[in-house]
Amino acid sequence: MHLWQLLLGQVPFTVAATDNAGNVANQTVTFTVTTSIASMEDLVGRFTSMQLITDRGLAGGLTAKLQAAASSQSRGDQSAAANELGAFVNEVNAQTGKGIASAAAAVLMRDAQYVLNSWEG
Repeated sequence: MHLWQLLLGQVPFTVAATDNAGNVANQTVTFTVTTSIASMEDLVGRFTSMQLITDRGLAGGLTAKLQAAASSQSRGDQSAAANELGAFVNEVNAQTGKGIASAAAAVLMRDAQYVLNSWEG
């Protein structure tokens, strides 16, 4: 399983161990899975190499939109960042089932929505 396949948010992880005497111990920890624009850029590259995004020009355009959003955010222009991320979402929607496999599009859309929601507080 790839990390991007995990649900975003709180994720429990349980480990069970048995020693040679048959004693069993279980331990559960919970960790938080998040995403970011940088992670989404990495996913675009990964999905392109996996042939889930089949057009390198499309991948370049998606990456450019993410970089523009990150740049706007770093300047403190949250409105522009949200608009640029919205343009990314629109392109992913338009290319789903065409240049972007549906499974990859679903992950990118989920991550974009998570980032947008995190900006809203």
